[in-house]
Amino acid sequence: MRIYCLDTSSLVTSWHLRYPVDVFPTLWNRIDEWGKIGRILAPEEVIREIEKIEDDLNEWLRQRPYISQPPDEQVQREVRDILGPGRFSRLVDTKKGRSIADPWVIAQARVSKAVVVTEEKLSEGRSPKIPDVCRAVGIEYINVLELIRAMELKF
Repeated sequence: MRIYCLDTSSLVTSWHLRYPVDVFPTLWNRIDEWGKIGRILAPEEVIREIEKIEDDLNEWLRQRPYISQPPDEQVQREVRDILGPGRFSRLVDTKKGRSIADPWVIAQARVSKAVVVTEEKLSEGRSPKIPDVCRAVGIEYINVLELIRAMELKF
């Protein structure tokens, strides 16, 4: 049974642009179902980023606390390792508005042996993004369309 760890971009882009709940309710119902059984999760930091938006996605997630994954000590150690000297310290840059949740997504996926779900692309040499770090540390990553295929959803 595969587990999927969602990042902020996968949730926000899907909800608002690509797969809105009024058009694709089956997708959101499946995310809800898989969240209940632990196949879909998102680190607390992702939920915190979405809370800042204060929209219907935020409300939807608030009603599904089982999707939110609080960091345990092992996840915290992984985050320190990811952001450590000589690693991927530029993954987070609050001055440029880079996501604070990104290392938490990667760390949670590593600890949970999960596949990262992100809409980010490889950085091509610029500041690292989630796919760059996943590739470097051997974590599988996919986008939401690939998740839909993994869920075997048909619309």
